[in-house]
Amino acid sequence: MRYWLLLLFPMLALSACKGTDGADPESHTVTAVSGQDLILEAGYCRVEVSRLAIGTGTGQLPPGSRLKAEVIGKIANNITPYSQNIRITAKDSSGAAVTGLNLSPAANVFVRFDFSAAARDGHDESELTYVTKSGTTFTNLAHTTVTPVAGSLFTTPTTGNALALMTAFGDCVVAFGTASGGGSGPTPTALTGSISTVLTFTNFALNNTGSTITANLVIPTSDTTGLPKNLTLNDASFDAGNPTLATNRILTVTTGGKTYTTDKAGASVTATLTTFAGVNSSGALVGTLGENSGTGTLTINYTFTTGTAGATALTGTVNDLAGRRTINLQDATSAITVLVIFPDTLPSTPPSSVTFNDSTYDATMPTDPAGRILTVSEAGQNYSSDVPVLGNVTMNFTTFASGVSTGTITGTVVSATPTSKSLNYTFSTTAGTAGGGAGTLVAVAPVDVAATDDALESAIVANGSGYFAMWLSSVGTTNRTIHTRDLDANGAPTGTQGSMEPTAALDASGGLSAAINAGVIVLCGATGSATSSSVIALVINPVTPSITFTHTLGTGTKPKVVYNPTANLFVVAFSTAAGVSVSTLPAAGGSFAAPVAFHAGATLTGLASAGAADEVLVCANDTSGIRARRVQPSLLVGLGAGSFDVTTSLGAGVCSFDPVFGAYLIAVQEQSGLITQAVMRQLPVGSDTLHATKLNITAITPLTQAAPGSNSALFSDANATFHALKSSATGPAQIGAPLIGIFTGLNEDTTSDGAAIAGGASGVFIALAARGAGNGISAIKLTVTP
Repeated sequence: MRYWLLLLFPMLALSACKGTDGADPESHTVTAVSGQDLILEAGYCRVEVSRLAIGTGTGQLPPGSRLKAEVIGKIANNITPYSQNIRITAKDSSGAAVTGLNLSPAANVFVRFDFSAAARDGHDESELTYVTKSGTTFTNLAHTTVTPVAGSLFTTPTTGNALALMTAFGDCVVAFGTASGGGSGPTPTALTGSISTVLTFTNFALNNTGSTITANLVIPTSDTTGLPKNLTLNDASFDAGNPTLATNRILTVTTGGKTYTTDKAGASVTATLTTFAGVNSSGALVGTLGENSGTGTLTINYTFTTGTAGATALTGTVNDLAGRRTINLQDATSAITVLVIFPDTLPSTPPSSVTFNDSTYDATMPTDPAGRILTVSEAGQNYSSDVPVLGNVTMNFTTFASGVSTGTITGTVVSATPTSKSLNYTFSTTAGTAGGGAGTLVAVAPVDVAATDDALESAIVANGSGYFAMWLSSVGTTNRTIHTRDLDANGAPTGTQGSMEPTAALDASGGLSAAINAGVIVLCGATGSATSSSVIALVINPVTPSITFTHTLGTGTKPKVVYNPTANLFVVAFSTAAGVSVSTLPAAGGSFAAPVAFHAGATLTGLASAGAADEVLVCANDTSGIRARRVQPSLLVGLGAGSFDVTTSLGAGVCSFDPVFGAYLIAVQEQSGLITQAVMRQLPVGSDTLHATKLNITAITPLTQAAPGSNSALFSDANATFHALKSSATGPAQIGAPLIGIFTGLNEDTTSDGAAIAGGASGVFIALAARGAGNGISAIKLTVTP
């Protein structure tokens, strides 16, 4: 950027520039020339564009463009203008409007104003606003005595001369007040809500009618005095590394399933506070925000009022397991979800209260019997009581008996953005485990399949009458043995433990995966975790038990295997140095097809088989996000247009199939502000278009295991947090409440990908938890009732 102060000197030599003489007081034009500064002098304004911003690059002003300044009529309401209303436009050599400008360095736009008239009205230059209008969007630039900032601040380098830096052109005027309406601008959207205070900040929690727009404005409480007041919110007004900084200001808006913020490059919103008295306030929010987890923008024009908010009624259930008490609550529209975890010794005899704050929960010791935490999920944001200083919630129980309780929840929870949320809830509960959604997900305590055996990685399949469990031991004559055990329909071990020693040296870090058809089991693993390892498939007779065939599929690691009944083929996918490869094996188990490469440059994350279609879904992480590809097993070819994005955010990518509604479910991790949110997506069989509805779920870490069952699909993470999910015409839905492994005592598995899962009849799933060398292996029965 050029030093703008130098441009004020009238004797500056313009040896290489293109300009106008300013003879016409109403309209002036000048043509941009490559390699030359552009100067447009119109008397009432002066526009200076650096030669560095003129060119054919993205965001530059194209050579040959004609820049025009003209005086127009009123551009805004609610302001007292002290300059001409000016319109600055650019057209290319063909006469078409130039769009997509993002000038770098920004243009210097000087506007001359009547400082004497402003003074007579009692306004000095520091109280004035430099108003710009682009389309229907107003930006109210505040005054500064130092270098101006494009999109937020202007300065007055000389008396009666206002300077703003512009990366694109539009209308402008120097005035007193905050611009709104005027011209052809739209009617502002009205928001209502409530206010709360946390430390030195005031939080405005706002919604429109129907709650399709949620806005959270956080400003220093000191800004609520000396009204009316204009505040500029942009990327520079919030320091994410120092969220309690006394000067922080931020606005987040959630609408259309996406969250936008002023804490993004290019965002700028003027927040006008007109009144502030107790709980009653009013004002306006005008400008542009940036998408949290993308590159989109949101232009807003809101007015708002606040008052005393009534309590929101929540209902849900209480579940006690392994010394932990979990309360799951939702409002009538399922827009608000509250998860409360605390010792089952609380509450004491009602009426009594339980406090949740940073001192009541130690994230490094999540299984501490005394630990307690309260989290809230609303509008794509997660909030917690476990935030130093800021988070503090009181849950007052008026009644509590056998899980039936009533009471209130008040206080403040905070997101990682950070945005604080003031709680004002009433609640009532019944005993049970519902609350995450309709129906229930329940578990029983783990049972020993082998009490002291070595178990380094596990796999399990449902065989009709029960289950067949397999785990990789650390013992063997030459290679690690595979131990086996039959389990009944409830996961209890039957018969005697079997043992098989493969001819390949399977390694626990290479993972295990298994599938079954008509008594034939295919167990896949690898000799290591590197893509230079060998991928091995064992065809197993579970009756003997014995290994019938051993196949080396190729170089790679971490295979997954499913059975597709329509093609009557086992399908194996695995990660290679080049990407993801897929192969098939006839149910007879004789020989595999040559692997075919899919998902170049990616790592396998999930594999799921459609129920009644010759199709499987292969999900992979290519470092830009999770991508999916449908593959036809019978021909071993890709279906549809190719790989497509499930998310361009963080990862996860495990998938399963819901046999009831007949759709794939894909678990991903997406960024929401500064927190990571687990999200479930739904994909129809035969389609590359995801269902529009996203389901946020309470997953602490990425989901890593999944299996279809008779009435749903079950997902889990490495910490044995279980989620029962189903697909539907309205999108993915959760069944019951999630079971949080670190609080329920179910997290016995020591492997990096968590316990293997298999679904059987009557909504029963069995998770097989490998407890490590010498510690044995457990079976956990989970029952899903939609």
